[in-house]
Amino acid sequence: MTSNNKENKPYINRNIRPGDFIVATKWIGIEGTLEIIDYKREENEKRFSPSFMRYFKDYEASLSTEKECSAGDSFMIKETICAAEGGIFKALGELAKIAGRGLEVDIKKIPVRQEVIEICNFFDISPYEMKSKGMVLMVLKEPEALVEYLKNEGVPAKVIGKIRDDNDKLILNGEAVRYLDKIKQDSTDKIL
Repeated sequence: MTSNNKENKPYINRNIRPGDFIVATKWIGIEGTLEIIDYKREENEKRFSPSFMRYFKDYEASLSTEKECSAGDSFMIKETICAAEGGIFKALGELAKIAGRGLEVDIKKIPVRQEVIEICNFFDISPYEMKSKGMVLMVLKEPEALVEYLKNEGVPAKVIGKIRDDNDKLILNGEAVRYLDKIKQDSTDKIL
């Protein structure tokens, strides 16, 4: 965690306000899935079809975040976090810490590829706690123009949640609500 003073207190972005939106780009678990595909190739080739396995070669390009990062000043983005080690759940925890506030995210809005779900189901791991290099979380007041811009640039993006006026970190799943847990281990590491 970066520090903004000599007392080594954690950095808090005071510009982030309750009601600000959280935008996610691309998909969760791509990086971790690529690592598992490579590390457990023989096991995966027995379980999945050759066409399914070839599909992952196209995922490499989605790890770049150049287009997302270049959008910053044009859309008054208040904070940007890459969801790498520990996945989106760890990134959301870091985002809440930086904001000094809570957040709420609709788990059904978190973008995930079906292929990632199938790999995670096969190895009994969570895609939400899986290496997700290529996914960027951005906080801003008015997300519509940014989402449209990124889509026009070929980068899938969607609003997945918002900043709260308290410290609760909530994951919504329809009527069910759970609190975001601290991630102790990336789920990819359970396989590798």
